[in-house]
Amino acid sequence: MLLLQYCFKHKFQLWLMVGLMLFADLILLLQPVYGRNQASQSIKVIQPELNHKLTLFILTNPQKKQINLSLIAHNQVAVPTSPLLAQTSQILRQQWQIKLVAAVNQEKNLTREAFRQLGIKTSINWRQKFALNMTIKPQKTANSVISLLEKPQIPQENIIAPSNLSGWLNISFIEDIYWTKRNDLDSGLQPLQINFDSAINYQGWVLENKFALVNSDWERRHTSIVKDDPGQSVRYILGDFSRRKRGWQKGDNLVGFTMVKNFALQPHRYPQPVGEYELFLASASEVDVKVNGNHSKTLHLDAGRHQLRDFPLKRGINTIEVLVKNEIDESKTIKFEIPYDGTNLAAGVEEFAYSLGFPAVQIKGEKSYQLDRPTLSFFHRSGLNNRLTLASYGQIENSQQLLGMEVIWATPVGNWQLDTAMSNFADGGIDYAFKLNYLYQKNAAKRQLFNVGVQYRGKNFVAPGETNSASLGGYKISVNYRQTIWSDVDFQVGLNYQFAGEKTDRGDVSLSLSKPLSRNIQGSLTLKQKFTNDSEEDDFSISLNLSSNLTPKRRSSKVAINPQTQTNQIVWQNPNSNEKIHTTATSFLSPSRKTFNSNVEYRDKFA
Repeated sequence: MLLLQYCFKHKFQLWLMVGLMLFADLILLLQPVYGRNQASQSIKVIQPELNHKLTLFILTNPQKKQINLSLIAHNQVAVPTSPLLAQTSQILRQQWQIKLVAAVNQEKNLTREAFRQLGIKTSINWRQKFALNMTIKPQKTANSVISLLEKPQIPQENIIAPSNLSGWLNISFIEDIYWTKRNDLDSGLQPLQINFDSAINYQGWVLENKFALVNSDWERRHTSIVKDDPGQSVRYILGDFSRRKRGWQKGDNLVGFTMVKNFALQPHRYPQPVGEYELFLASASEVDVKVNGNHSKTLHLDAGRHQLRDFPLKRGINTIEVLVKNEIDESKTIKFEIPYDGTNLAAGVEEFAYSLGFPAVQIKGEKSYQLDRPTLSFFHRSGLNNRLTLASYGQIENSQQLLGMEVIWATPVGNWQLDTAMSNFADGGIDYAFKLNYLYQKNAAKRQLFNVGVQYRGKNFVAPGETNSASLGGYKISVNYRQTIWSDVDFQVGLNYQFAGEKTDRGDVSLSLSKPLSRNIQGSLTLKQKFTNDSEEDDFSISLNLSSNLTPKRRSSKVAINPQTQTNQIVWQNPNSNEKIHTTATSFLSPSRKTFNSNVEYRDKFA
């Protein structure tokens, strides 16, 4: 009774004693974690009363480059490091990730001492579920990739896959009216032509057909079976197809089989090379990027390494300016150049087309196949890096064969393109041809362009499908130079000359000035002198060209006047794809003939 009375009388002291006892028990419980030798212990905790080992659960904070390791009870025997290494592989640079993997001990654990030796600071915060906070210096972090172009991102939920059975049919009507004095053409209303374009899809296999009804007669234009492989961007076609060609390849369309790379099957990927630049920031900064003097993008970046890519580049040499301003308003400007050629492929990208079949021609509405001319046609291009692309191509028929090679190389001093081929013709034997082109284009405030092209073609060189190539032999040389001489006036001079051997040499020299006359009108004046070995065929001409976008709907007109030949030409175009009615008109006047051509199209979509 006295003890109970004492407890009520001195309850504050009693609760204080109980609290001290519980705190002492807690210190003993946490001694394995927070003891003096903790830095050399593995990152694992044992609760004696539960006889469990605690494994690591990882949360990341990409903005602060921190990894939080929370200790959660688990029945595994050892603490695995795979979750930790999986996270650090996304944050650390490759060489530091390799060192971290090498620091794992025989028990497959990482110690705080191992982190310290790698220069990674660690601290334990027991209030955050025993979190191990790791702070990584910016020099050790991996690059963050930042695109300067807005790539189309299509959410998966917005992609509608075709049903197992689907199809469509387009019908178009064409009515021509001719007014002419030519004897080989009938004036007046021409027969009505109705075109039928259809496709039927069944489980990814598509049957395509094109027919035309002309003057009560049916004409078959195209029939094929198509199968796409979007994952590889490859299209397979069996039937009629338009052959893909490179270099010196010629010839008609084929009927047979083709396998072709089609980048349109993955429109969110760019097959062309992208400009790249690695930027290191010691602190958070604002970064302004200019490309060829034009502002491209403003970025707010944290400290660390950043890879800027997908610059909006143009053909030639592009000047890039990166203005960096940190949090205390210290600024610096980084300036560099990126050579670019849009015909190059990005590093590791392949483009190809392999075709086997027979030539197909349309003669007076009838589809004709030349079954006595089996044809193998191919080309294959490969991007070795973002500046160098190699290609090979060929075409093999019964009496004609062609093999060729292409090299496209973008360098800091200009772009080079080489296309060389060798042909074998039954009547002419083996001969060769080549094209070499050099382009220097400076995309700066004062635009500069210098282009030189040299072509040679042997007199017996015949590309498959050609009928008469004797007049095409010899050398051709072209030289062009263009520069902005005033704020908005471009000056251009050009020379073209052909050494035809036994034939008549011919060439021309031109000089032109172009200037925007107003916001919507562009004017140019061109003087051209044509010359040959025969002075009677020489010709001098002066032409004036005006082009205009009269309205925001991009209607345009063009006037060309040539006093030397007394010819005048007026062209009107309305190419706006957002309108239903499309119109074009051309008028040509000369002492010998007067012509007027007009075209009106109505386009609409029907649900």
